[in-house]
Amino acid sequence: MIPFSDNAVIVDGNGRATRALTIFLQNLFSGVIQRTTYTYAQIALLTPSLGHTVICTDSSVVTVGNTLAGGGANIVQAVGNGTDWKVF
Repeated sequence: MIPFSDNAVIVDGNGRATRALTIFLQNLFSGVIQRTTYTYAQIALLTPSLGHTVICTDSSVVTVGNTLAGGGANIVQAVGNGTDWKVF
């Protein structure tokens, strides 16, 4: 899948959908969305803005609601609460 970001061109100069948009929509409606994964060290550099989500590939924490921590072998998703990343 082609990465889709804020900078992706979704229509060409003629107003037609680009390949990036077409592939994104195909994956969206097939139920598969490819997300970028991060190590805890990479996530620690990010601001845990309210509602933003990340996928951590080396979490030592798996309990929902606990603060994300690295050094483990678990893959978890976490959400920012404005202060910390919380596992969910």
